[in-house]
Amino acid sequence: MLDVFNRLMLPLNSLQQLTIDDFPSLTSFPTEGLPKTLKFLIISNCENLEFLPHEYMHNYTSLEELKISYSCNSMTSFSLGAFPVLKSLLIEGCINLKSILIAEDVSQKSLSFLRSIKIWDCNELEVFPPGGLATPYLVHFSVWKCEKLPLLPERMHALTGLQEMAIDNLPNLQAFVIDDFPSSLQELTIGSVGGIMQNYRPAWEHFTCLSVLRINGDDNMLMGHSLPASLMTLCIYDLKDKVINRKWFQHLNSLQKLEIVNAPKLKSLPKEGLPSSLSLLSITCCPLLEASLRRKRGRDWRKIAQIPFIIINDKMIT
Repeated sequence: MLDVFNRLMLPLNSLQQLTIDDFPSLTSFPTEGLPKTLKFLIISNCENLEFLPHEYMHNYTSLEELKISYSCNSMTSFSLGAFPVLKSLLIEGCINLKSILIAEDVSQKSLSFLRSIKIWDCNELEVFPPGGLATPYLVHFSVWKCEKLPLLPERMHALTGLQEMAIDNLPNLQAFVIDDFPSSLQELTIGSVGGIMQNYRPAWEHFTCLSVLRINGDDNMLMGHSLPASLMTLCIYDLKDKVINRKWFQHLNSLQKLEIVNAPKLKSLPKEGLPSSLSLLSITCCPLLEASLRRKRGRDWRKIAQIPFIIINDKMIT
């Protein structure tokens, strides 16, 4: 396999995009490395492939997007900034990845190119760089299904350009303070996380730019009583309660879209109804609530009758 790979790569000295998919027998890159002209590199389902040595990464001066998906099982750490102009990084399903670091020889200029960091399904991940990410122009950051991760990166509030953030399925998270997130956030997803203090109430008020919030309704302390008035989309999922707290919708005068997903015990909507600004209501996997929303016959129909678009289990109600 490696001989074939070598022969394929040799004449491609102007290649800009390369996808290597489903080659479990592949163990190494060509002897001469990959074409230095690469802008986009995707490695998928190549679990035995040894990733590029750190000392060679700086040679790839054109690489802007890197995706490593269920590959490179031997990789235990990844250094941010090692690729000089990398803008987008996705690491998914790397089963032995333990740390995301910043190497000592990396320049601040290299870190300034990064716009998106996504770490998904890396259950051994335990460490982010000490002192924080040091990626001043980061726009998107997401961490999902990293079961051992104890802490999010430090100094998240310093990422003043961050617009989208998603953290989900982090059961070992030992500390979690929404107030430390940057006020620049426009879209935030918070799933199943550990480390929630029982009496903690987040200060949502400083998120004046937040327009989209997706939140695990089982963590009621995160909902608080003063969600950002700027919200236009709110998705509540995995709600365990029988009723929705009316306080969740106070001051949401700009809310246009409300989604409620997987709330098997939910029986009714607040008696005060929903925000009059709503143009779309979507209900999925909420069997008891669905019964109360039957058109004209359900006891809660009057609370939603004025909403232009109502979707229940992916079907438009007309």
